[in-house]
Formats: sequence, structure tokens, C-alpha cells
Amino acid sequence: MITSNTERREHQAGRLKFLANLRESDGLVTINESSEDGSILIVDDDPNTLWVLTHALKKLGKKIVCVLSIAMANQATLDSLKAHKPFNLGIFDLNVGTEIGEGLVRRVMDIIPRMNVLIISAEHVRVGLLTFVPDEIMLKDLGRFINHPKYLIEVVNGLLQPRRKNIYSWNLQVNRWRMSIPMGSAIICGVNRITTRPSDKGRDDGEKITSQVQVDGAYFCLNTYVYPKEDDPHAVSIAVQCALGCRHMCPKCRAHKHHIDASGKGVAFVRSFTANEIIVQPYLAMNHSTLLREMLDTKVVTKRVVLYFSGEGEPSDNFDNCAEAIKRLAEIEIPQFYFVITSIGDSEKLAYFLRQGYAKLPRTSHHWSVDSAIPWKRKILQPGSKDDDLDEILARYRAIWHESPGRPGITISITLSKFNATREDAIAFARRYRRFAMLRYKVSKRKKGDLDLADNDVTTAEARNFCRMLREAGVQNEIRLRRIYGNINDGCGQTIGDFEQSCSYQ
Repeated sequence: MITSNTERREHQAGRLKFLANLRESDGLVTINESSEDGSILIVDDDPNTLWVLTHALKKLGKKIVCVLSIAMANQATLDSLKAHKPFNLGIFDLNVGTEIGEGLVRRVMDIIPRMNVLIISAEHVRVGLLTFVPDEIMLKDLGRFINHPKYLIEVVNGLLQPRRKNIYSWNLQVNRWRMSIPMGSAIICGVNRITTRPSDKGRDDGEKITSQVQVDGAYFCLNTYVYPKEDDPHAVSIAVQCALGCRHMCPKCRAHKHHIDASGKGVAFVRSFTANEIIVQPYLAMNHSTLLREMLDTKVVTKRVVLYFSGEGEPSDNFDNCAEAIKRLAEIEIPQFYFVITSIGDSEKLAYFLRQGYAKLPRTSHHWSVDSAIPWKRKILQPGSKDDDLDEILARYRAIWHESPGRPGITISITLSKFNATREDAIAFARRYRRFAMLRYKVSKRKKGDLDLADNDVTTAEARNFCRMLREAGVQNEIRLRRIYGNINDGCGQTIGDFEQSCSYQ
């Protein structure tokens, strides 16, 4: 406790010196820098709080790094991991400027087992609503910390030894930390209860990560798939959802039949995901997928991630949030992210999709499912575009590509059944789209039972024959034949990119 005037003057002089150092160093001050006996990171946007905590804890003799922003905390933590000297303890506020501190805390607990976490906050209600359990929580009381620091010192002293088992290599911690920085506060968007199991999509080399998200009092499953790309040994694919359910109600889709709301009623569409709820899915994959851990557990990461918007939801119905997620994930430098938007989108949505800057999205391509170029067949096969003029949509794309040279071409996906694997369909595609040089074709066969049409199964030989019919009809564009490992549920994202092996058809 400060009792004499001399002590008050010394305290004030020390405070002013600390604040001046903080200003001169652009928001980062290190105390006891030469200490090798452990270190503490303090993150708070209030300089006075940093001073009070530093003044109380410097007697411990530990190196103390004080920062005013989450960006500085990210860099300081990354530097400590690269030096193989992580902080023993991080002391965090829940509000750091305009940023949310929970995301930083959650990342520390997920990625750095040696670093314990102490939250010091004046917002006791908010602390009670945390979706994770930090190592310790204290109410922010600067007067008590100044005059009676003993309790603070005891708590901090008890947190200097690791409480979590370290099972991660230095390379894995460095790469996961670096990868998670652009994800920011997205990782605290209320997704929890995570399980990982082998994929149920017909491949034994994929992983299914299931978590829960709460919406309007009901819990819904969120499934994220991770799998190696068999046609590209230098890439790992992540398939994410952009919504719970789907508005389009395609007759051959099963996705709209398994959601139950809080009242126990089945619902086809719950809501679209926010950008944060999209971003949290690759974050969960990073932390819970064996495939991604193996990819990141190396000094130099050579593989890339291909993120498919191929789970539930129509991306063109939720373009703004999908675009925001893409822009933020594209900031990740290691590993580099590539994106595939898969859709059945109708002409109005696709027009918005183009006007709002699809061509400006980094490293993004578009797979558009059009199972037939014959309008009356699309009424059954493709409800999302059943009444649209496909020529008008493709004309918009052609204009975009003329304005944006070097953009990847649009891929039309054709999912075959006996209903549309005909010469009539091949000729219709050739006649309508032969002038669209940016088009690529992906052809896949439908498994029996996926579409309520009699004798709809198509053999691989018949699928290859359809590719030949496209060539004979005059299609000069690239044609790929896809082998699907799991059942094809619908004609949109659920069939594109999910568990496929592509091979060029000549």
C-alpha cells in the first residue's frame, strides 16, 4: 500500500515514465527484458491498466511484455513461438480498442498449450457468457492492484507453470498461430461441442468435423469436411457450409429434410451464415483435422488449401458474407487459400454475384451446375435455374471475362442420369455454348437412388460416352470426367468438389 508522500511521488514518476515509453515505442513496452526466468504478456488498450499490472508484477522478476493492441499481441506471440520461448502467461482484457479480446484468448488456449490465460475484466456479465473456460478470471480493480497487490501476485505466480499438456511441435504452433491471425474474432461465434470422425461421404481418407451452432434456442449441426485432393498432391480441401438448410428445395436434395427447430418442427431453411460463421469452419479444421495438422507440422509449408463452398446453402443467396469470408481468409499467407464457389444460382442472384465483384475476389473460381441445356429438363433437374435464360447468364460472364483478363474460366457441372445423358443434351450444350471460350465442363455420373426417376443410374462407360458426344457435337472446351465417392444429393455445391477425383477426358 502507498502511504507516504515519497512513495506517491515515486509511483507517479514511474507511471509517467512508463506512459512516455509506451508512446515512444508505439504501444509496446518490455520490462525485465534480460530475464530468462519466464515471461508474461499483458494485453490491454488502457495504458494506465498496463502500468498498474506491470508495477504490481515486476517484483516477480519475470520478463513482462505490455501491448496496446491485438495486432501487437499477435506479433509478440508469433516472435516468442519462433524463438521457442512462448510466454508462460497471457493477461487479457475482453475489449482491446475496437477489437474483441475473446478471439485472441481462445486462439492461445487452442494453439499454445504452454501459455496459460488470465482474463482481467470489469465486465462480469460478459465474462459469465464466455463459451470457453480460461485458466483464471479476475475482476478489474486498479485501486486494489495498486494498494493490495498480494492477491494478484499469488494468482499470477500460480499460473507460471503450464496447466495443459503440450502435444504440438514448434512448427505446428507457429504455422497454426500465423494461419489464425486473419481469422480474428470469428472463432468465438458460438460454435462448440466439436467431434472429429472419418468422413461418411464414401472416402476413408477424409475427415468430418461436426460442431454445434445455436440459433433461436435450437442447436444445429455444422459439418465441415477435410480431405486430400487426389488429383493434386500439393493441396488439401476443406468443404464448408454457408447456411443451415437451403431455400431452393430441389427435389433430389436431402439437405433440407434434417433440420429441427426449437419446437421440434422440421425446417428446410434456418438462416444464412455470417462471415464469421463461415471463417470458423476452417479454423476448426485447422485445430481438429489430422490432415491439416500434418500439413502444417513442417518448417516450410508447401501445400495449399482449397476451400469449397460446397456444403449446405446456396452461395449466391449469401454472396456478401461468402465474399467477406473469402477476402479475410485470402490474407492468410501460409498456407495460401484458394476458393471455389459452387452454385445453382438463378439469373437474378448470379447477376448480383457478378455486379458485386466476383471477378475481384482473390484466387476464386466458380462452379455452376447446369445439368441440362434443354429448358424442360431443367424444370426437373435444376429448379434453381429452371426458368432462367442460360444464354443471358453466360453472356454476363463473357463480359466479365473480357473486362478481367486472366480470370479462371467458369466450370459448368453436369451430373448425369439416364434422363440427361443423351445425344440431345450434348447437342444442346454444343449449340448454346460453343462460343463461350471461358467454359470448362465437368461431367459426373449419378448413383442409383439419388433422383426419383426410373432407371436413373449411369455407368462410367456411359458417362465417358456422353463426353465423346459433347466432342462430336462440337464442344472444344476442356472436359473433365469426375468420379464421385459418395451419393450425389443435388446439383449444386453438394456435388461439386466434394470427394471427387478429376481426370482429363481426351
